[in-house]
Amino acid sequence: MIPSGTWASADGCESLRDLLDRLQSSKWTKKHDLSLDRPAVTALGPSSEYGYRFARTLRLKLDESAADTWDIDYSNGTVAITVGQQGLANLYQALADMKIGSGDYRIGTDDAWLWIWWYVELDA
Repeated sequence: MIPSGTWASADGCESLRDLLDRLQSSKWTKKHDLSLDRPAVTALGPSSEYGYRFARTLRLKLDESAADTWDIDYSNGTVAITVGQQGLANLYQALADMKIGSGDYRIGTDDAWLWIWWYVELDA
């Protein structure tokens, strides 16, 4: 069961895209930590191998030294995603898909992947 309120909204997708744009164009830093206002369920690898974790912080980091960089790590309540140019392009596409209600696929590598879920707006 996925806890309510863990889906990305269209505004959230735009906000994350804006953050990625700013990180990409920054002369100084290529990473940013986001505090999550409620714990987010994070699946790391095959559930039988790694299981699910609850994260309070999301760390995004751009690595421009290699185009194919892709890594996801979990430590002490922080999920850190490090991407190169191809991973960044995949994240942009995932945000575009979630914004229009598409998804249900994963991006990344076989040992470090991220599930992309669509946004479902429920009537209150």
